[in-house]
Amino acid sequence: MVENIKIALFSVATNKVRTFLTVLGVLIGVVAVVLLLALGQGVRQDITSEIENLGSNLVIIVPGKVERGQPINPAATISSTLTKEDVDAVRNIASVKFVTPLSIASGGASFNNNTEPQAINFGANNTAKEIFDLKVEQGRFITADDMRGKARVIVLGAAVKDTLFGNQDPIGKMVRVRDVDFEVIGVLESAPSTTQFGLNLDAADYIPFDTADSLFQNTPILRIAAEIRSADEIDSAVKEIRDAISKLHGTSEDFSVLTQKDLLGLVDNVLSIITTMIVGLASISLIVGGIGIMNVMLVTVTERTREIGIRKALGATRASILTQFLTEALVISFIGAGAGLGIAILAIYIIRQVSTALHPVLTITSIIMAFVMAFAVGIIFGVAPAVRAANKNPIEALRYE
Repeated sequence: MVENIKIALFSVATNKVRTFLTVLGVLIGVVAVVLLLALGQGVRQDITSEIENLGSNLVIIVPGKVERGQPINPAATISSTLTKEDVDAVRNIASVKFVTPLSIASGGASFNNNTEPQAINFGANNTAKEIFDLKVEQGRFITADDMRGKARVIVLGAAVKDTLFGNQDPIGKMVRVRDVDFEVIGVLESAPSTTQFGLNLDAADYIPFDTADSLFQNTPILRIAAEIRSADEIDSAVKEIRDAISKLHGTSEDFSVLTQKDLLGLVDNVLSIITTMIVGLASISLIVGGIGIMNVMLVTVTERTREIGIRKALGATRASILTQFLTEALVISFIGAGAGLGIAILAIYIIRQVSTALHPVLTITSIIMAFVMAFAVGIIFGVAPAVRAANKNPIEALRYE
């Protein structure tokens, strides 16, 4: 085997340009696979961390039946069946510490000539601050008095504040939502962008739920969020919540009660499916690289026909000839995999240095997968040329010019 590797390396060194062009396909494929796996793992860890930061006692009630592995669809709010009575039923459960409905007033937000069309205007209770662990940087959050008085007040997300006001102090200014003016009473601290529950919480504004309900039409309850008093009561609380809402909805199972474990499972399943699909597409480059290896090895077998004849005349077996050329295919494939892995690691390092949104994570699984795929490419696409070399007739091979 060592001798075969030496011969393979000598052949590679003798034909540098051809070898470079051959390994390019494998190199590109390995870079794509490793980089995409790292990005997928980074997104998975970021989202998992954000969900865990919300607290293990969080329960979310969503409209529609959500199965494991199925993403939570924001469009479900169009036909949402969640009601204020459902909110009251959840609030009356002894193990529930805080509860808030969440509605959305679409249309963005504006101040003078500045507009933030992506702003999500949540209608929520004052308890949303505790449930979602929101940090107020300026001013204050919604209070119980604001709720009772249906005050036209708003708490801005950091991203919305920056867009509308820049370096200005927004407290006391009037922000317009759907042609209604709201007084800015607070600004939330900057937080990582998140798409939990199908929503971007970083671009969120908060106005009293009853205010939104009285001012805006067609704003169904998007979610009901509840904080359970202790982690030990999660399972029993989920059952009580499900039973309480089911009584109000009759036999219709038109809602789902999700815990942190469910949310993590949904995220993991969806990201796994997406990552697998993307890696599958990226693997096409490896197939192209494998075809290149097969093509070059077939040319190599033809060029070295006389050498094959001499080796067979001296007693080389079919197995030794096959092993030699299969080893050369593997060496070419592993050179591409090694170079591709090096470039992928460099790309991951650069992305982590220059990007605040992407946090790729290189795992040992990605590295192993890169070399396993390279091994498979070398074997699969190196077999045909190696068999062709092993089957050559030694007399005809010696006559070859």
